[in-house]
Order: sequence, then C-alpha cells, then structure tokens
Amino acid sequence: MRTGLIILLSLLMTGCSRTGDTNEALLKRLDATIANKQIYEENKQHQIGQIKELLQHCDSKRQRYDIYGNLYQEYAKYDIDSSMYYAQLRLSLARDMEDPDLVGESMLDLTESYIDAGMYTETVESMSRLRADTLRDDLRPRYYHIYRTVFKALSNNCTSNGKKSEYNELIDRYRDSLRMCLTPDDISYLFVVTDQMLNTTHDYEKARDLLLDKYDDPTISVHEKAILAYSLGIAYREIGDLEQAERYLTISAINDLSTPVKEYQSLQELAFLLYESGEIERATTTSTMQSTMPSSSTSANISPLFRTSCRRSSRPTSSR
Repeated sequence: MRTGLIILLSLLMTGCSRTGDTNEALLKRLDATIANKQIYEENKQHQIGQIKELLQHCDSKRQRYDIYGNLYQEYAKYDIDSSMYYAQLRLSLARDMEDPDLVGESMLDLTESYIDAGMYTETVESMSRLRADTLRDDLRPRYYHIYRTVFKALSNNCTSNGKKSEYNELIDRYRDSLRMCLTPDDISYLFVVTDQMLNTTHDYEKARDLLLDKYDDPTISVHEKAILAYSLGIAYREIGDLEQAERYLTISAINDLSTPVKEYQSLQELAFLLYESGEIERATTTSTMQSTMPSSSTSANISPLFRTSCRRSSRPTSSR
C-alpha cells in the first residue's frame, strides 16, 4: 500500500510546477486525487497508528508528552476532535510535570484547535492566560499568530463597522509583532509579508514575485507548497490573470488533498473562479467535490497562510 502511495504521489505531483501540464490536465489530476482519497486516508491512519504504538513503550512523562505532541500535529487540520483531545492530554501532563515552558506550548496547541473548531471566545479566553514575555522565544511566533488569526476570524464575522475596525487594528498589531519574531530566511516570514500584501496593502504583483521566487525551492514540504500555490492563486486572481489563478488554486487543492489535510479553501476559491469564468459544469463538479468531503473545521473561511509552517518551525527539536 505504501509503495502504491509513493507511485501515486509521483504521478499526481508531476507537472505541479510553473511549467508542465495545462490547466485542463491539472483539473483532471485533481479529479484523480479525489478519486484516490481513500489511499491518502489509509496512509495517514497508518502514520498515526505507528505514533500511537510508541505510547506502549515510553518510560517517562516527557516522552509521553512528546508523543502526544506528534499526535496533535498529525490530527491538526485533519480531525479536530482528536487534535483537541491530544492537546488536552498534553496540557494535563505538562501541568503534572510542573514545567511552565511545556504548559505554555501545550496551551498554544489547545488554542489552535479551538480556532479550528470555530471556538473564538474560548480562544481569546485561553490566550488571555498567557503572556508573550513568559514564553520561550521559539513559541512567541505561534502566540502572535494565534492572536492575529482569531481577530481576523472575528473581523470576518463582524457586522459592526466600529468593532471590525478595532479587530483590524489588532490584526495589524499582531502581524507586526509576528514579523519581528521571524527571520527573513524563514518561510513563515514570507507568508506574513505576502499575507499583508494580499490583504492590506494590495501589492499583488510584489506578492506574486516573492511567492514565485520561493515556489520551486525543493526543501519545502508538500503542505507549504499548497500554501504557496494558494497565495499565488489569490495574487493572480487579483491581478486579473485568471488562467494562472486557476492553475495555482488547482495545484494547491491537489497538494492539500494528498497530504491529507481537510482544508478545502483552495477548492472553494477554485469553484468560484471557474464559475465566474463561465466554466459552469466544472465549477459545479468542483463544488460538489468540496461538499461531499467532511471538514475538520467550522472556520473554513479563515486564511490558512503560514499557520502550519509557523507551528512546525516554532516547535523545539526535543519534541520532534
């Protein structure tokens, strides 16, 4: 099964670059990814099962804490109930060990799962118990990112212009704080900068150029590639190049579904784009693909920019 998955991934990912297949070929590749989703699900469950087996052999609380962290990461953006469960187990164990650094880290895990579940009030309440200056340096990017994300969600769902303006000021403040915590060579820094260009300053051409410079980097993960492609799709859409927008949103959806993570924003944006360009039948098909696949989150409209990358880069080596 695992050999079959590797072959399938190779076939599906071939051509998912700046050059290669036509948009129609990529859309057919997306169809194939959807058709073979069970293979990706089985591989994901196999990976999770292997991690769970480690719990039978760990001989210290710290080892168990680290394994819970790995399980939380595997379930994040895949199964919200399970990710929240392991985040809670991790927090309980951190408190039992009376380790302030681990308590802070596991509280960030739990609040991220709250955001995935659309529990914005609980997110703000949980974050109010933390202070940036008491966290390890490597955890501060996650702290600022969570605040920025929850206030963006609240702004998106707010009908009061005054309150929305207040949320937007907080978004800018926490985005600036996040950027100051990162170095320019960190891909999370790129996501922060281009997110501001796409959503605030509307400097779409510059965002496109920065994202393209990073896109062919062979060291980035499949999910990071999905985020880059999604951002490129949005940049091209705003520039008015709908053909390229369609291309990158399709690539993003393929990468997301093959990881797999249950983030379907690329599919949603792609369906809208296809509909607006007159491809009604394809738009309907893509929309149907999205609606028939279970989501791990009620906050599907929250931008996924750099969130997984920020979590990964901030996690200390000892817990990997």
